[in-house]
Amino acid sequence: MKRISFMLLSVAVFNSCTTTPPIVEPKPILSTELPQHVFVEEKDEEIENQDEQKVIEESIKNPDTTALYTQGLNFLNQKKFIQAYQRFRQSSEFGHIEAQFELAQLYHQGKGVPLDQIKAHYWYHKAAKQGHVKASLATQIKKEPTIIRKSEPTIVKKSEPEKSDCADLQFEQAHSYYEGKGVPKDREKAAIWYHKAASQGHIKAQFTLAGLYHFGIGVPQNITQAIEWYQKAAEQNYANAQLSLGMIYFNKLYRPRDLAKSKKWLSQAAEQGNENAKTILKQVNMMLQ
Repeated sequence: MKRISFMLLSVAVFNSCTTTPPIVEPKPILSTELPQHVFVEEKDEEIENQDEQKVIEESIKNPDTTALYTQGLNFLNQKKFIQAYQRFRQSSEFGHIEAQFELAQLYHQGKGVPLDQIKAHYWYHKAAKQGHVKASLATQIKKEPTIIRKSEPTIVKKSEPEKSDCADLQFEQAHSYYEGKGVPKDREKAAIWYHKAASQGHIKAQFTLAGLYHFGIGVPQNITQAIEWYQKAAEQNYANAQLSLGMIYFNKLYRPRDLAKSKKWLSQAAEQGNENAKTILKQVNMMLQ
């Protein structure tokens, strides 16, 4: 009887060790059962994130322009012009006078950005309006006259920006495209910018544009246009334009020879000491005898 009881006990123990115990689903923990400090920490972290976001947004709206300018200078000294441009540009947008001047310099020299004399002039002008001396010299901005009030009101016209300032920049931009300085060489774009400057009376732009039409560079060859622009420069007493006109009227390549007009323009160029004009003028005078 004892042996049977022992055997039954052994079987019971064996079965309990080899049988897989039933899987008991864990009881879900309700949020109310969690310690209170867990929620406090999460809430504090959320507040900190919100505060940090506000700081970032505020720094974008009102950046530290002085810090950006200083960073720009550091990059400039390291010749990292693109990074310098980025700092100067952001600082300039918020009115930092020195950053505006440095940004103008980058555009003027084509460092970190494509060379662009128009944008250079824009930022020089912005800095000059705030009293930056070097920027004022770069743009040659004239101060508006002070209106002195008397017993009877006097109307004083404000001085307009000098056309020559803009024309000089346009001519420089044209020359950059023509020579490929700071920008890809593009004679067609050069012609466009020369025309802009020439239309404002820029003598060298008029002469250069005439040459483009004369030889068909960047524009279709057009002798009538060439003569027109040569004459505009010649009438401003530009000796090279006077020589070119004299040569066109002397040669028979483009139109019938006109020795009288040739002599007129060659004489004016010769009076200014142009040696080529003097030499050709002698031939003209001999032919006129």
